[in-house]
Amino acid sequence: MQVKNTIALRVTRNHDYDLHENEVMDLLKSVESEIKDRSHKIAVRLEIEPDAPKKTLKMLESQLGILENYVFEINGPLNICDLLPLHGLPVPAQFKDPPFNPRIPQKFAGNHDIFAIIREGDVMLHHPYDSFVVVMDFLNRAADDPDVFAIKQTLYRIGNDSPIVSALCRAARTASMSPPLSN
Repeated sequence: MQVKNTIALRVTRNHDYDLHENEVMDLLKSVESEIKDRSHKIAVRLEIEPDAPKKTLKMLESQLGILENYVFEINGPLNICDLLPLHGLPVPAQFKDPPFNPRIPQKFAGNHDIFAIIREGDVMLHHPYDSFVVVMDFLNRAADDPDVFAIKQTLYRIGNDSPIVSALCRAARTASMSPPLSN
């Protein structure tokens, strides 16, 4: 066969993974199994470069079972994250953007009691513009405070050395040492 054309495309598939702690014996094997099976899941989005031949586009829509209104022409890289390794290349600093340093909101600057600040009213942080240090400060203080009854949060894609997980583990240890609540 002779290659006549190449087309950049990306398919997004619907995949809900329901983890039931008491049913999963080995989490890693369970996740690996789900990942292997993802190519059989329903396609919910197709991103494709703008100059793709219409015949090829129609064939992809048909084969993937995807509706035309879920096909998006992307004029540029289809997965911008693939370009991140370029930033690590040994290039003079003048050709790179200057490092970005998120701000610490004024009310959190200094040595203020974070619980007192929250009691004053709602607080909104905008990441990545506001520093995540404020969130970690809140979590660390909550983890170490024996009066904190519970910390509830949803975590996505945590790293091996996550300070969030460390704080939550410390909170669990603090809670296990606290006397039970009386009615």
